[in-house]
Amino acid sequence: MPDLRALAAGLLLVLPAYADQVCEFRLTECPEIYDGDTIVVPEYVIALSSNIRACLSSVVLQDTSDDSQTPSIMFAIDNSGSMSGSGSGDPNDRWGSRFTVTRALLDTIYAARPDAEVGVIVFTDHLFFDQGTSEYFSRYFRRMPKTYDGEPDQAYLPLIKLNREYDGTAGISIIKDVLATDTVEITKDNQPYNYVDLEYSPDFDIERYTNINIAFEAAKDAMTRAENPPERRFVVFLSDGEPYGDNQAGFSSNHFTRGDSIPTTFTVYFTSSGSAPQSLETMTDNIRQNGYSSTNPQSTLWAMQTSYDALMELFMEQILTNILVPGSPTKIAVNQRSSTAFMDSTFLFSSGFMLSDTVSKFELNINYRYLDTTDRIVDDSVITSTFYVKQMAGAPVPSGIELYCEEIPTIDSIPVTATLLDTSGDGHLDRVDITWTDNRALRETMPDPAELISSLRIVSLDGSIVKLRVDSIVADPSQKTIHLILQENTGDILETGWQSAAVELTTLPMTSDSSYFYVTGIIDGAGPVIKTARYYRDPQTGNDSLVVEFSEPVLWRSSTATPSDAFNYYRLDTLKNEPFSETGPSDLSRLSGGAVIIMRGDFIPVGGIDSLQLKSTDSPLVDSSGVSPPENGRKAPVQYAGDKLRTGVIVNPFVPGRDEIPPAVRTFYTNVIKSQSGSSVTAGTVVGIQTRRPLDMQPDGAYGSVVVYDAVANVVRKDLRVYKEGPTDYGVFWDGLNSNNRKVGAGAYLFIIKTTDIDGTPETARVKVAVRRG
Repeated sequence: MPDLRALAAGLLLVLPAYADQVCEFRLTECPEIYDGDTIVVPEYVIALSSNIRACLSSVVLQDTSDDSQTPSIMFAIDNSGSMSGSGSGDPNDRWGSRFTVTRALLDTIYAARPDAEVGVIVFTDHLFFDQGTSEYFSRYFRRMPKTYDGEPDQAYLPLIKLNREYDGTAGISIIKDVLATDTVEITKDNQPYNYVDLEYSPDFDIERYTNINIAFEAAKDAMTRAENPPERRFVVFLSDGEPYGDNQAGFSSNHFTRGDSIPTTFTVYFTSSGSAPQSLETMTDNIRQNGYSSTNPQSTLWAMQTSYDALMELFMEQILTNILVPGSPTKIAVNQRSSTAFMDSTFLFSSGFMLSDTVSKFELNINYRYLDTTDRIVDDSVITSTFYVKQMAGAPVPSGIELYCEEIPTIDSIPVTATLLDTSGDGHLDRVDITWTDNRALRETMPDPAELISSLRIVSLDGSIVKLRVDSIVADPSQKTIHLILQENTGDILETGWQSAAVELTTLPMTSDSSYFYVTGIIDGAGPVIKTARYYRDPQTGNDSLVVEFSEPVLWRSSTATPSDAFNYYRLDTLKNEPFSETGPSDLSRLSGGAVIIMRGDFIPVGGIDSLQLKSTDSPLVDSSGVSPPENGRKAPVQYAGDKLRTGVIVNPFVPGRDEIPPAVRTFYTNVIKSQSGSSVTAGTVVGIQTRRPLDMQPDGAYGSVVVYDAVANVVRKDLRVYKEGPTDYGVFWDGLNSNNRKVGAGAYLFIIKTTDIDGTPETARVKVAVRRG
């Protein structure tokens, strides 16, 4: 570690009263994790460490003919009642992302490695697959080598090659059919309830409990027949629970945590709490260290609240990148300083990297060498990661870094407080009052404002640094205060929770004996204003709403406040009260960072004209410093938000040429169907569209264009159009045919719908339509 005192020599460090040290920080995660981030550190952190961590990384090789890189992947998927919500409690994956995302990923794996081996384990209290069922793919299921928990027929889908044909059917198609899903409707708590589950179900009875042991016993059995070497074998484990129920494969319930004889495993724990149970932490640690392969230390555990998009992002950015091709770091360059000294997952430099007094940018270029299993060099690649570091007085040490510190002598300075003011009420800081209690006198002549430009700055709650451009300085020695009058719209920022910010007054002596000021406290003297006001429509219920974001957290002094108690609604400069429903306090959701206002159903905002303002007099809210909204505070423009196009697929999924549109739907969408097809066909599906404002008719007589894509982004159709059925009712008809007039295959298809309303505002909607095999 370098001598931090030497690094700090000649610098004026303005530290909080308790700080008697300077520190450097080290990254505790792989550099790629920080790409694009801003790391906010306390002001006594002055350098990035000379030790930079680097991890195994991966890319998808263009040379897919290299068999040594082909993976064997077993997906182990929990299908217990807590996933779907079919049991008691709230669901952790009601809409089946664990199945739909896995199914969609098959195309990605196939594109990179057509000869990849993929298998599927679905489990509850037993393995979910039953070799005795009538579906054609059940012939490919594999029973366990012995009977577990009294059920001899329980089975899993073993590893099969995606590009190999089995009795005339490609492996990828077999797996997709196994993972096909449908919506299940049940009664729960005396209310209708639906969820997404596999179309397939076994013939034997299941309890929907959780038997993790049987899942990993099946994974071990499957991997004994894997064609690829141990370092190219992977388990992807998706679950939301810990073991539950009597069936535990004849072991203690946590037997799986031993992690023995298991290859590299990526575990995703579905939860709303943000943390995984200790049993999965122990399992992951043991798998990392079990010696199965050289890649086992890459095993990772994530905890997340799932959705299709969130789970897909995790797979694409974290899991598949480690499965498709591994690589080792060979060289690093940090801001053009390079090192090849690599040990214990860390590159070593001779000295650290000093932080600037504003924002420090670090660009890391790491060279990775990708090897096959016989140590033959396959490829070299460079991965670039860029992050920023900002110092902020009083900031906590963020997660993802470690500090290494040395003591320094305290610098003689005068403690002051800084009061931040928005005297105009427009949401911008326009004055900072510096106040002290020390008896030392001010300088006879204040510094020129231009000198303060480089010495006074403010660091906001989110870590952004804004120089305060001082227009003039007014000294008030009797009150021991200096008023710094700022230039108009300094930094063009809204006041956001500045009591948690930092003001740095760092380079100018301010007193007659040349002592320096340092800021020990921030006083938020600026009241809250509205930062944004977004209008969301709900044509189904008529409960349109305004979602309001405040400039800072607030405290509500009244639990019965109505919208009119807290807000003024303007059309141009005219105050209007009719937008609010005013049926009572229930029309106002009071949040710390904003509010949700229920609007009157027949009121339509005018974008760019209407605005919303916080009331000041008798306001039911204050900020955390007790300051009320300012008089004549900021009027935030009311903006349309969310999808202006409300969409719904009428028949989803559907079988082209077989599934018919319900008669009532055909009647309603007669013009849509006839305009697209030229006749009154009955088979296909309709994407219904409702709008808040009428759409503009295009030269071809339609009201919008549509492009249909398959799962790998190939264009399937681009001649579909949006047609009108009523003032704000529109639709798109699709018969399930591609541009060559042939039926499309089973899978998910993405509709990109583009329209323009009568005011010329463009809008795009994205809709997924599912096609089933006939």
